[in-house]
Order: sequence, then C-alpha cells, then structure tokens
Amino acid sequence: MAYRWQKRLNSIKQLIKAKTLPALSFFKKRMNQFFKDEKYKEYVVLYLLINLNVRNMDLVISNQPTDSNNYFITEPKHIVYVRNSYKTAKKYGTKSNKIVDKKFRVAVGQLNGLLTDNDHLTRQIKDITGGYTEADIMKVAVANASSIKKLGKISENRGTALETIKASYDIESD
Repeated sequence: MAYRWQKRLNSIKQLIKAKTLPALSFFKKRMNQFFKDEKYKEYVVLYLLINLNVRNMDLVISNQPTDSNNYFITEPKHIVYVRNSYKTAKKYGTKSNKIVDKKFRVAVGQLNGLLTDNDHLTRQIKDITGGYTEADIMKVAVANASSIKKLGKISENRGTALETIKASYDIESD
C-alpha cells in the first residue's frame, strides 16, 4: 500500500509541474510577507490554507462563538480554531486545532472576523493567494506529504477520508 501511495504522490508532483502550480515555499513566502506588511487577514487565511488544509467555508470566522459557526478562542499561549461549519461537519463533527505559532496569535489578535460568507469566497481567496484556489494549495500540500502519516494529518485536518484524497488526486489509476 505504501508503494501505491508513493506512486500517486509522484504523479501529483508531476501534475503540479505540468500545471505550473508553485512550490509550497511560494505560499509560505507570501504568507510571511503579509505578516511583515501587517496584512493580518491575508496572513491568517494563508496560514490556515497551508497548515490546516482548510476549504473556503472554513475561513468564514465569526466573532460570536456558537455551535453552528467557526471561531477563534484566544488563550494566553495559543489560539484554538474551532470549526462547526464546514463541508463534512455532519460526518466528522466539530473540529478544533490548537495553534501555538506566535505570529498567528499576533495576527488573530488584530482581526475582527476573517472572510465574509458571500458568493465571492473563491475570489477573496484567489486575491490572497496570488490567483490560486484552496484546491490548488491542497494539491501542493498533498504533493509535499512525504509519508502516509502526513497524508493522514491532512485528512484529519480537512475532514476528508484518505480514500477521498486518493480518489480526488489519483492521477494515474492502477
């Protein structure tokens, strides 16, 4: 099984080169530049896309925590990112991630919400990422996953079964 996953990862890497998707380092540099420029909303969006492999709707953050929305809980040494409103919430339930990154904590402290829930979420994300969608960043993340364990973490973060990731990114069928 590990061999088949490695073969698929190699296929995805080839697809990324063919589609000229940038390397993960492109997105990380862009994210860090946003922080330097004090563009905290953009920084947080890219951080979540890169590190937690979230989808568009996961980036709609409310200032009022409820059981039906996404929000941040600010603790002294970390941020808890709670997601109740995401594509597979009915199957996987509430997702929460503890984020200890200092820049992320600073950036969240400067925000009043994140993206707005409208018909232009994809456009908002493309404006931040330099023209790339959350699916493009997901492809780059999958291509950079060097092990099944890392793919499992992507699966857990995103709320997507490994088999779904395999099916969605299966470039060469066996």
